[in-house]
Amino acid sequence: MPPAATDSAAAPVLSTMPADDFSWQITLGRKVVAITGANRGIGLGIAEVCLANSANVVYSLDLMEPGDEFAALQKRYPNFHFIQTDVTSEDSVEKAISQVVEQSGRIDGLVANAGMTKHQPALDFDRPELEKLFNLNVFGAYFCAQVAARKFIELGIKGSIVMTSSMTSYRPNRAAPSAPYGATKAAVRNMCHTLAMEWSKHGIRVNSISPGFVRTAMTYYVEKSPRLGSQNAILRRHASSGGSSSYTTGIDIPIAGIVGACMAKPASDTNTATGPVKYNVGWRRVVRNFSPSWFAVTMGTGIVSVLLNSVPFHTPVLYYLSIVFFILNAVIFMLALATSILRYTLYPEIWPVMIQDPTNSLFLATVPMGFATLIEMWVSICVPQWGDWAVSVAWALWMVDVVAAASVTLSLSFILISQRHITSLDRITALQLLPIAATIVAAGVGSKVADILPNQQHALGTLLASFVLWGMGTPLAIVVLVIYYQRLAVHKLPPREMIVSCFLPLGPLGFGGFGILYIGKVARKLLEGSDILDPITGPMAYVLGVFISLIMWSFGLIWLVFALATVVYSSPFPFNMGWWGFTFPLGVYAANSIELGIELDLMFFKVFGTILSTAVLLLWALVGSHTAMGAWRGNLFYAPCLQNLTFREEGRDHDEDPDRA
Repeated sequence: MPPAATDSAAAPVLSTMPADDFSWQITLGRKVVAITGANRGIGLGIAEVCLANSANVVYSLDLMEPGDEFAALQKRYPNFHFIQTDVTSEDSVEKAISQVVEQSGRIDGLVANAGMTKHQPALDFDRPELEKLFNLNVFGAYFCAQVAARKFIELGIKGSIVMTSSMTSYRPNRAAPSAPYGATKAAVRNMCHTLAMEWSKHGIRVNSISPGFVRTAMTYYVEKSPRLGSQNAILRRHASSGGSSSYTTGIDIPIAGIVGACMAKPASDTNTATGPVKYNVGWRRVVRNFSPSWFAVTMGTGIVSVLLNSVPFHTPVLYYLSIVFFILNAVIFMLALATSILRYTLYPEIWPVMIQDPTNSLFLATVPMGFATLIEMWVSICVPQWGDWAVSVAWALWMVDVVAAASVTLSLSFILISQRHITSLDRITALQLLPIAATIVAAGVGSKVADILPNQQHALGTLLASFVLWGMGTPLAIVVLVIYYQRLAVHKLPPREMIVSCFLPLGPLGFGGFGILYIGKVARKLLEGSDILDPITGPMAYVLGVFISLIMWSFGLIWLVFALATVVYSSPFPFNMGWWGFTFPLGVYAANSIELGIELDLMFFKVFGTILSTAVLLLWALVGSHTAMGAWRGNLFYAPCLQNLTFREEGRDHDEDPDRA
């Protein structure tokens, strides 16, 4: 009789891996090697093998900051260096390779290893996700190979280029399907054949490696297996495709490992994998991928409620509609806050990773700004109805918002200047305005709170704090706008998926103008007959507030024209959460226009502000419907910062990096 299944399962499994004392020694003496994406994972392992085999210098060309693993290897090998590089940018790659040659006098090999993946059904991929995959995996590899080849020819070096492909370029992967990822890796593999043919006359060899599953950040979700490859088995192939294999060019080395076994596994079995079931489906996937950018929804919804309550042509319909949006915004904010708290409670390891992400962390500023819109509506709707206790609540909530806004502005601005995430002008975006705008918004709301406080000392203190907040944010925002304009003039428009960010300059300019105008307005009332400074202090503050607001409105008009022209020029462009950048910046600019119209009693500003308010309402409906559909499908729940996450699962360390190879 055949043995029982339990007997078979209990039988010992013999590994096909070599013994621990097996020698992997090859010769890379006097060689200078550059490896993209070598701060972790396979790339870091390749660097270790090269260094262990006498490479003279090894460079990691990576976008993200090095971590502890990099530091540990660098401590063992001081000739291991890091150059921050964006492989999707030709200029960045050119600068990095030139820096390698400048520091080491030569370059002998390049390993194009940086890449990313995303595992989800083919029907769920949208164009921005496809473009992101192809930009890094295909165009990035091509740029690196092209720049390296030119440098080899210039220096007269018979160099070697190795690209990391994948077994998914040969056949689909049932355990973690991703049709676009397989397509990008097939493109890399095919590219190597042609480049090897073209560049052979220069003595340049081009090869590729197609590994199966390797124990790295990308494979945390794969079932435990005796044939989940160690990195050395793959890395020696990379190294041996270098200087030790002078006859080898134009080939791909497939290293199937567990991929064949995963291919044979029934689809239903893949659902038992601990990773996908536990972390990548259902509510856990939503919570883990609920990034701070979702609070941009509260900003957009909140400014709509504010505008409906502020339009100078009052009707009961607009008033009650503003209350509806106020309640809706409160519900959205509480849901977003609860989900965020749940995210960092269940997965506390996400917080430091998110803070260190150069883009995702900036969206933390959307939390106090979304909260500020709720406070402003509380002042406008609840205080007149509920009286003194509502005033106290508004003041207390504003203090909380001030602490959050100031913390975001100071901490994120310092992180921006202290970390090496952005080292070239072309990487500056309007998103850098987000943390700065938080204090400007808090200042504008603070002036409204000061206007309702019954105690004059409390009101003056609140108004002074609001002016300080305005002074913290507005000049810094102007500085960033100057830098951003230079970036646009030199490097032209941002990528299509970030086109909407061109509206972001309207945020600090619009609310900055509104804030200083309202601060002056309240100062005139509070300082009337006061002995502070001078009797004319209040009127002077008001006049200066009007003129400064008008200047900021005029400056914003230029950016509004730029933004509209950019959108028309770049259309069509893909939908993403960045589309909420249409609503709040344009909304606060409309609010400034309306306030100028009221104070100057000019119909032009009132009508112009009302037109912009109508546009904001329509944009809210458009973006909100797309967001609702994307949330229902689940494709908007995606946090890029998780690519750097490391977590502990089932008593053993596994790196989670679902988006980078």
